[in-house]
Amino acid sequence: MSSLKLYLLGPPRLERDGVPLEFDTRKITALIAYLALTGESHSRETLITLLWPELEPSRARAGLRRNLSVLKKALDGEWLVVERETIGTDLNAAFWSDVDQFQKLLGAWQTHGHPQADICPECLTALAEAVELYRGDFLEGFSLRDSPNFDDWQFFQTESLRQELASALERLVRGHTAQGTYQAAIPYTRRWLALDPLHEPAHRYLMSLYAWSDQRAAALRQYGECERVLEEELGVPPEGETTQLYKAIKEQQDLPPPGERLVAPSQARVLNDRYRLGAEIGRGGTGVVYRAHDTLLDRDVAVKVLSATALGSEGRARLMDEAQAAAKLNHPNIVGVYDAGEADPSASSGQVPSTSSRQVPSASSGRGSGGAAFFIVTELVEGESLHARRPEALEDILAITRQVCAALEHAHTHGMVHRDLKPENVIITADGTAKLTDFGLARPVASRITSEGAIVGTVFYLAPELALGKDFNGRADLYALGVMLYELTTGCLPFTADDPMAVISQHLYAPVVPPRARNAETPPVLDALIVDLLSKDPDDRPASATEVQHILGAPDILDKEATPAEELSTLKRIGRGRLVGREHELGEARALWNRALAGEGRALLVSGEPGIGKTRLVRER
Repeated sequence: MSSLKLYLLGPPRLERDGVPLEFDTRKITALIAYLALTGESHSRETLITLLWPELEPSRARAGLRRNLSVLKKALDGEWLVVERETIGTDLNAAFWSDVDQFQKLLGAWQTHGHPQADICPECLTALAEAVELYRGDFLEGFSLRDSPNFDDWQFFQTESLRQELASALERLVRGHTAQGTYQAAIPYTRRWLALDPLHEPAHRYLMSLYAWSDQRAAALRQYGECERVLEEELGVPPEGETTQLYKAIKEQQDLPPPGERLVAPSQARVLNDRYRLGAEIGRGGTGVVYRAHDTLLDRDVAVKVLSATALGSEGRARLMDEAQAAAKLNHPNIVGVYDAGEADPSASSGQVPSTSSRQVPSASSGRGSGGAAFFIVTELVEGESLHARRPEALEDILAITRQVCAALEHAHTHGMVHRDLKPENVIITADGTAKLTDFGLARPVASRITSEGAIVGTVFYLAPELALGKDFNGRADLYALGVMLYELTTGCLPFTADDPMAVISQHLYAPVVPPRARNAETPPVLDALIVDLLSKDPDDRPASATEVQHILGAPDILDKEATPAEELSTLKRIGRGRLVGREHELGEARALWNRALAGEGRALLVSGEPGIGKTRLVRER
């Protein structure tokens, strides 16, 4: 069997036994990348929608067949598994991809016997190999202009991998700093900073590294660069902490030694002499989630550890208040909160003492210095997130959404608003139960658009009133629910852009393209519900999650011929992308279609000047 190598970090390249394979169409490269990265079998319809959305079905299927034929011939029948209705990959084939190897190297810490937040010498070797593999962004320089769905998927993969790279670079910097090898840390810090030139903590770290390695002039220049970038891009000066560091370096003061440390691979971390942390199972903008064991009650739990630096003093107070409120929620579709507290991660021997774990401590106790870490203990749910396990059948999508509605209604009734509803926060168990997590523990809106790693998967679901800092209620969660439903039914988000501020602007001002315009199979009643959920004005959305749940359970929700109870005005139809001014022609076309379905042969010819909407007319259902 031959050996295949796929390079996707940077310009894409496929090699068979060391020989590059060339193809005369970019669709083949896109198909290979999608199949390799998802590692799953996909229906032909899914691949057609992804790669040939502009073609009518028969031509699209023919295009897929031609590309598969070329690819099978180039691979000599290996790696690709082509069935009558599905296409996938042979998991037993000799296949290597740089993305897969990159992620394996990032996860090597799991074999070192310590939490991911810690770094051991073995980690540094694996992390260095990982960042060396990252030759460039995912599919750099590659795009499919006629396939927006593929471009959306490529965008999300790119952003996700960039975040993983940033995390790896930061850990390399901290690891080399702990070893005192400052010169080795500097190139990694510069690369970390290049990913986000507005990230002030990286600027400060680079200034400190220059100072620790007796390069004070370079440290002062770095402050100037930080000042320039912030002024040009945001019109703001550096933070006080950055300015104080600059003054200390300029006055040739001795900087305090770095607080980073390396751990032995066997060193474990225990919170409160009670929660023994195991493998990392998730990572978000404010902290890391670990599988853990409650040694007091002898049960497995999940522990989310959040840094005090990321939270700030106000965030710590709000965290404790909301942890207490979230602990009162008791619903089968909500992940239960068991405990919360704060600890000092600098404690020796791997033990992390803190306040009593038998109750949620008061946030006004005066604790919470820079070295403190906060943790939330929750029910451990075995399953995958809705983001990782997206249902294909519309019936399954609606069943999950109804469960999410039940969870939201319970929370809203108890005065809790999630504020960070997204597929990553919905866990699907093996029996299909949906569990909503991170209730009330989301970060303030401002931090979502400024902190590293908090952008993707958050601003895309952000209600307009939250973006504006206005008063909000449970309808903010219903807006996010509408975004989720839109994404699940169409395969793409309603609002996307490279710049998070541009996404927020679309939430505030851009009319939503109805789901049916992107997926003609969307039933009209469901289409109308999603558009209502995405109303800019909260008062235009459904009144409650229960109301949404009832609509989703109505008999006509899957009826492709049913019409919504409320007809939209012409102005609203224009704003929402509905076809207007062609009612007569559309009626004639539908009448001919119905007669054809009844067995009477009919042909429909549509003619007219270019640009008057012929294609839009024939696509309308």
